[in-house]
Amino acid sequence: METKIDKTSEQLLCSRYIVLKKTSIIISIIAIVISITSIIIFISHKTVSSDELRDLPYISLSNYIIEMSLDDSPKTICAQLVNGDTSDIGEFFWLADSDKIDMICTGDIITIKPIKPGNTTIYCSHPKAEFEKAIYIIVKDNQE
Repeated sequence: METKIDKTSEQLLCSRYIVLKKTSIIISIIAIVISITSIIIFISHKTVSSDELRDLPYISLSNYIIEMSLDDSPKTICAQLVNGDTSDIGEFFWLADSDKIDMICTGDIITIKPIKPGNTTIYCSHPKAEFEKAIYIIVKDNQE
């Protein structure tokens, strides 16, 4: 078993690769996001052949954690379908069940504006990607 660890700002990504046979591999991705108020753990499992692993489409985002104040100007986040086609940009789906932000979604781009203090999560998915990605949003009051 091989374990790789990459640290970026407040996010810890840990990927484990377990070889079952020469042609099969299990990918286990655990992302732990730590903030002042919560710890979020995302766990996904999928069995794929080593040939499929190279070409498996997945979502990449320009930001995964955003901290904003109520008086901040809107921020834009871009999504990309790695191993996808240029025609795939219009098929991204964005979801946030929150009254903390306003969202404007246009294909692979989302613009968010803070409207109320608190924390929320935006989920990005694509029909060709096996797993959705999450963006953790922290909206602070102007006095903080």
